[in-house]
Amino acid sequence: MTKFSALFDRLRLELILLFLLSALVVWGLPITGSLWLDELISFWIIKDSPQNVFYRAFEFQGQSPLYFLILWWTAQFNSEEWFLRLPSLIVGAFSIAIFFQVARNWLSREAAILATLLLLGMDRVHVALFSARPYSFALFSALAATFFLVRWIERRSVGSLVLYAVCMVMTYFFHYLFILIYCVHLLYVVLRRTTGADLRIVDFIIASCFIGIGLIPGLFQLVQLFGNKDVIDLSLALTSDSVTDAWFRTSTLIPAGVAILVGWLVAGGKVKSPQLQVVLFLTFWACMPPLLFYLLSRTIALSIFVDRYYLWYVPGFALLLGLSLDLLERKAARQLGLLIAWLLLVVVELGHFWHQEDWREAIRISRENVTPDTLVLAYPGLIESQDPRWLSDAGKSDYLLAPFSYYPLESRKILLPLNAEASNLKKYFQEFVLPQVKLHQKLVLLSLNLRTRDPLVPDRIIFAPEYYRRLLKNEGFASRSLGNFGLVSVYLLERIVE
Repeated sequence: MTKFSALFDRLRLELILLFLLSALVVWGLPITGSLWLDELISFWIIKDSPQNVFYRAFEFQGQSPLYFLILWWTAQFNSEEWFLRLPSLIVGAFSIAIFFQVARNWLSREAAILATLLLLGMDRVHVALFSARPYSFALFSALAATFFLVRWIERRSVGSLVLYAVCMVMTYFFHYLFILIYCVHLLYVVLRRTTGADLRIVDFIIASCFIGIGLIPGLFQLVQLFGNKDVIDLSLALTSDSVTDAWFRTSTLIPAGVAILVGWLVAGGKVKSPQLQVVLFLTFWACMPPLLFYLLSRTIALSIFVDRYYLWYVPGFALLLGLSLDLLERKAARQLGLLIAWLLLVVVELGHFWHQEDWREAIRISRENVTPDTLVLAYPGLIESQDPRWLSDAGKSDYLLAPFSYYPLESRKILLPLNAEASNLKKYFQEFVLPQVKLHQKLVLLSLNLRTRDPLVPDRIIFAPEYYRRLLKNEGFASRSLGNFGLVSVYLLERIVE
């Protein structure tokens, strides 16, 4: 094992492993694939002038325009799918690098590399890395803030504290909910203070005040979002399993667990005790965010229990697993465990299948089967389509038809709600949709495969396309599938001739 450890060090094998997995992850990302629904909304926001970017980001997304202005500038050079995603990918690479630097504050080199590999191998991070959405930028800002906070504590550098405050404000304006990582930072400052670190708490309080002042402009958006909570409802059936699913990810736990087990066996069962304050801090970072968002979704009637909203817990989760490798005393055992984990993560990555929304192909197929006077019934799947006011308002319906702003379809389109028989939507469907349907002999149904409760069998769940095929069959239309494109389905409906 001594020779193995020497070879490992001489080749800097841990960095090679990190580079190879990074290359494999990037190679496997569908960067050139179709934009998915939220990315199509991003394009709709930035497709016109910067003034429209401000208005649409505030009015339709309830978010700061900071990321969308970056995306608008990017689109001035090239608006292809891969180019719109490129800023997130570049920033994601910086996130991985800064995460490793953060990890080295608490972990050995081998454990820090393991934590970085685990972070890189998580599905949630994959999505953030290549999506034309603000999550990669928000995660980077949150990690940069953590880096500068730790640097201030270790070096008592005022400049680092200033940069910490700046990064926290940027985190907030990239995504409002990521600011909650401040709770993690506050706990770390308290733990370091109670264990004798020489900190000027008054400096941290001043920095926190400046952060608070910087957040004020975004508070109006948060108030507006809460006011629209009846429309903005992302809720599925929340159970305790919803929380545990965030922690027990087999694609991450199995490589980490096997690595630690193999290292433990090689080390002859010898382990060392970790620092209690580090264990408490990382456990809080890993466990608090999903639990907090779950409880908020249960208590304030605004469903924010969506994994990308608490993505900032993932670094803590990876660090906690990395800390487990540091329980092994022998360096060679840690290095062997790291190699085993890398091999398993490569296997997982090679078997990764991206089941995404292929709007590009779905709309292309639709285009081949319509004429300018063909009616297209569209259910893109946005949650606001549950409100009839959004469906019937010209400005708001343009937002709901965001997929067609990037992938055009020259035909008249009518928006469908998720459930046309819901009490608040029945009038819209019967008085607006059905009269238009009855004027046509041929229709195209283009729908996201979201689930809804079957009105005929209350305990049964059906997908939106199936629901509308059955509903339109009662209106005299036979349907034929034109294909399923990931999570998007297209059907051709023709009136049955008696």
